[in-house]
Amino acid sequence: MAKVTTGTGDAGYTGLLGSERVAKYDPRPDTFGTVDEATSALGLARATTQDPKVKEIIYRIQNELYLLMGELATTPENYEKMGLRMTADHVQWLEQVEESLKQEVEIPNNLLFLVIRLMGPHLTWHVLLFAGLSVWP
Repeated sequence: MAKVTTGTGDAGYTGLLGSERVAKYDPRPDTFGTVDEATSALGLARATTQDPKVKEIIYRIQNELYLLMGELATTPENYEKMGLRMTADHVQWLEQVEESLKQEVEIPNNLLFLVIRLMGPHLTWHVLLFAGLSVWP
């Protein structure tokens, strides 16, 4: 079985992409850990949907969240070398997908149905919102 731990974080510090090490309670690893939770929630949604378009959209969002986690884990002096940067194009694509989906999906007025229908995406949104709040001063 492949080893999934390095053992270098046992002293309470973890490595970033670069030579810098930060405390495990530092906002950076906490934030990319939270984004990782959102990625996992999206993975569950992707695994359970039967809609190929939805699977494709979720897959792309997951990949972009991996990029975001990479950027969060990269020290500023290594941004260019690592090439892990979110751009305005990423945000624009997500906004376009959101608008497109709003045109395709009618949200009913039945509150129970609405809560059940939105629970998965809400969980993902909540986790991502928490991630943003974790690093915002």
